[in-house]
Amino acid sequence: MASLFSIEKEFKALYELADEVEYDLETGEVIDNSETLSELFNELSDDKLDSKLENVMYIIKDLEVSQKALKDEAKRLTEKAKVYENRATRLKDMIKNVMEVSGQSKIKTDKFNFSIKTIEDYNYEEINMFGLDREFIKIKEELDKVKIKSFVKAGGTIDGLRVGEKTSLTVR
Repeated sequence: MASLFSIEKEFKALYELADEVEYDLETGEVIDNSETLSELFNELSDDKLDSKLENVMYIIKDLEVSQKALKDEAKRLTEKAKVYENRATRLKDMIKNVMEVSGQSKIKTDKFNFSIKTIEDYNYEEINMFGLDREFIKIKEELDKVKIKSFVKAGGTIDGLRVGEKTSLTVR
């Protein structure tokens, strides 16, 4: 039986590996270390399985908290980027409006060239899509998975559909 200290040390090493994100130096892609984690988990001391599972669940909970924090931060940064995008758009519109009011379509400075050009603007909002020929309409076709599932549960069959089972873990 391994000592409590060595078990803690092993789980700390497992946690650090689970928390670490490795990148391929050549491609920059994230390296999946889940197989290594699985091997290390299986090699942990001869401690009871329930104790191992509890310790790994603490790691999972901590990873989930980190994941949520990162998602929240990503959302915050995306919103902040949108604010900057909107400010830049408003400033460009201000420059365009000043040039239009002053009657200038081109202004050249030491660092930038400003010009206003007229482009075609198509507004599609008033078009009745159902009154057009089909050649002007894109249709995205996708499977109606809910209807397929209901059809199969009622005894129907669909070529190419494989129905199997999988397991899922519930932790309370």
